[in-house]
Amino acid sequence: MSSVPHYLRLKPRGDLPEDKLKESVIESLTSTHITFKDTTGSNKFSKIFNEVSQLDMYTETMQDLTTELFAEKDSVFFTLGPSNSGKSYSIYGDASNPGLAIYSLNQIFNEIGDNYADYKHLKGHFGESFLVTSSSSKESKGEFGLSISVFEIYNDRIRDLSLDQKKTMNQSLDIITDIKDGKIKPNKIRQIYVTNLDDAKTVLHKCIKRRAVSATNLNITSSRSHLFIYFNLHKVIGKAIRTTRLTIADLAGSERTKSAKTEGKEFKEGNYTNTSLTELGRCLALMKSKKFDRSILRTSKLTRLLLTDLFGNINMQNRIKILLTLDPYSNLSTILHAIRYIQPVAKMQITSERNSLDTNLMDNHQVSQLMEELKMLRAINEKLEADKETAMERMLEVEMDIRNELSEQYEKKIQEIETLHATSLNELKESHQADIDTKLKILSDDYDAKIKELREKYEVEIDELLAEHRQHIINIKAEHDVELKKLGASTSEATTSQTAVITKFEAHLAKIKKEKEQLEEDLSKEKSELESKLHAVIAKLDEAEKEINHLAKKEKKKEKKIEDLTEELNDLRKRKSDATDFMPQNKKVRFSEVEEGQAVASSTEEVSSAVLTENKENSISDPLLLSPIKLIRSSPNKHFKFEDDSPKKSPVKKTTLSSPTKRAVLQETNIDFTMPSSKTKTKSPSKKKKLNNVPVVDTSMD
Repeated sequence: MSSVPHYLRLKPRGDLPEDKLKESVIESLTSTHITFKDTTGSNKFSKIFNEVSQLDMYTETMQDLTTELFAEKDSVFFTLGPSNSGKSYSIYGDASNPGLAIYSLNQIFNEIGDNYADYKHLKGHFGESFLVTSSSSKESKGEFGLSISVFEIYNDRIRDLSLDQKKTMNQSLDIITDIKDGKIKPNKIRQIYVTNLDDAKTVLHKCIKRRAVSATNLNITSSRSHLFIYFNLHKVIGKAIRTTRLTIADLAGSERTKSAKTEGKEFKEGNYTNTSLTELGRCLALMKSKKFDRSILRTSKLTRLLLTDLFGNINMQNRIKILLTLDPYSNLSTILHAIRYIQPVAKMQITSERNSLDTNLMDNHQVSQLMEELKMLRAINEKLEADKETAMERMLEVEMDIRNELSEQYEKKIQEIETLHATSLNELKESHQADIDTKLKILSDDYDAKIKELREKYEVEIDELLAEHRQHIINIKAEHDVELKKLGASTSEATTSQTAVITKFEAHLAKIKKEKEQLEEDLSKEKSELESKLHAVIAKLDEAEKEINHLAKKEKKKEKKIEDLTEELNDLRKRKSDATDFMPQNKKVRFSEVEEGQAVASSTEEVSSAVLTENKENSISDPLLLSPIKLIRSSPNKHFKFEDDSPKKSPVKKTTLSSPTKRAVLQETNIDFTMPSSKTKTKSPSKKKKLNNVPVVDTSMD
C-alpha cells in the first residue's frame, strides 16, 4: 500500500510590465503545504516547487521512474493544471532549458550505452508498425532497444502524431491490448526505433509540432488535446522480447469559457477537454473508495489509457506520479478548481501488480493450463452468447410491449392534455374578452365625457364668432349699398358704350375667323400642289441622275477610243517620217514614192472613216461631233493637204437639257452638264518643207 506522489510547480512571475502589477494569491507556502488567500485550510503535496531548474525538477520527480524502467516496472507521469500554467514547458522545455522528457531520454541512452539490440529482430517481432530512423538502422547484437510512440486525444479521437497531419485529419484509433507486449495502447500505433539522443529529440519535436493548438484569451498557443508519449524499453532475452513502458502525458488545460473567451471550434475543443478531465477527476475520487471497479476506467479514453496500468494481476508494483502546475498570479477560482482534481490523490492508496507480459518464457505446463482454461472460457462464452441471443429476443419482445403500452398511455395523456388545454384556452379567451370589454367601456365613457366637454366649449366659441361675423356682414353690406348707389348712374352709361364695343369686337372677330378659314384652305391647297410638284421634281431628278450616269459612262468609252486612235495616228506619223528619210536627195518624188505616201494617206483615211462611223453611231446620245477628214492626193509636184468635208464655220452646238424642269433641277444641284465644244482651232497640216530642194508636205500635227 502506498500513496500516489503528487507535486506542485508554481509558475514564476512574468517579465512584462502588466505582469509586475499582478498580485500573488498565495497566503503561505512551505515545501509540502500551500495556503491560498480567502480560503480555510492548507493543501498538501509530496513536494512544492516554486522557482526551480528543469534538471532539479527532473531529479526530484522523474529520475526514479526512468531508473525503474530498467527494473522492468511500468510507470506513468502526467501533468494537470489550468491553461497557460507551464505544463508543456515542464515536459518539453525549450532550446536552453530541456524538459523532463528530454532528461529522461538522456538517462535512458546513458544506461543503454552501446548495448543496443538488433533492429531486425525487433522489427520481426512487432511487425509493420515498428519503424527505425536512418542513423539507427545499424546492425548490433546488444540487449536493449528504445522506441518512441507519440499520439494525442483530440475531440475524443486518437491520432498518431508520427504521421503527417493530412493523413490523420480524420483518424480515430481504437484502444486494444497488444498481445505482443501485453500493453494497453491505440491500435496500430507506430513505434519509432532510436539509438541516440539527437534522433529521439528530432522525432519528439516533429510529433509535438503536429499537436492541435489554438489561440485563446489565456494563451496564444493553448494545447487543445491530451498528448501521450510512450518510451518503450525492449529487452531481448534469447528469442523472447520483454517490453517495459514509461508513459508521459501532457493533459490539456482545464479552462472556463468565460475566461478563455472561446467560441466556435475552440469552444467545442474546450468542451471535450473539460469533459474528459471531469471524468478523470471522478475516477481519481472513486479510487480511494471501496466501490471502485476497473470497469469505471472504460468510460473515457483518457482514463483507460492513463490509469489502466495502475491495476494489474501479474508481478510487480507499477508507479504513477502526478504534477500539478499553477500560476499564482492568475484567477483564484481557476486555481481552486484545479486543486479539486488533485485532492483525492493525496488520500489514495494504490495496490497494483500489473506489469509487462513476458512472452515466450512460460513453460509447457502453464501453456497447457492456459489452453484448457481458454477452451473452458470459449465454451462459457458460447453459452453466454446463446443466452445473450435469447435474452435479446426476449428483451425486444418486452421492449415492443412496453413501447405499445407507453404509446397508448401517452396518447391518452395527450388527449387529456389537449382537452384540458382547450378548456383552459376557452376560459382564458372568455376572461380576456371580458377584460377587453371592461376596458373598452371605461375608455368609451372617458372619451364620451371628453367629447361632450369639448363640444360645449367649442359651441360657445362658435356662437361668439357667428355673432361677430353677422355684425361684420351687416356693416359691409351697408357700406356696399352706399357705394352701389354712387356707381348706379355711371354704370348705365358705361353699359351702353360697353355694348357697342362688344358688338364691334364680335364683328371683327367673325371677320378674322373667316379669313383664317380661307387662309387654312389656301394653305392646304398650296401644300398639296407643292407636294405634287416635289414628287415630280424628285422623279425628274432620279431620271436626270440616271442620264448623267449614262453620259459619264459614254464619255469614258469615247476617251478610251480617242486615246487608241491617237496612238495609231502617232504610229502612222512615225512610219511616214521614216519613209521620208530614205528618199533620194537629188531626185524628185517618184510616183512609187507617192504611192507609198498614198498608202499612208489611205491608212489615215481609213482611220478617219472609222472615227466618222463611230460618231454617226453615237450622234443620237453623244453631243461631241468630230468632223471627218479627207486626204486629197496630188501630183508629185504638189503637196498633200487635208480637207474638211464639213462647212467652214459650222461649230458643234452645245448639248443642253431640253426639259426646262431638268434644267432647273440641275441648276439647283449646282451641277454643270454643258458638254465641251468640238469647235477647236486646228493648225493647218499643209506646212511645206523642202527635202533636198524637193517640196514635201509635213503631215505632223501640232
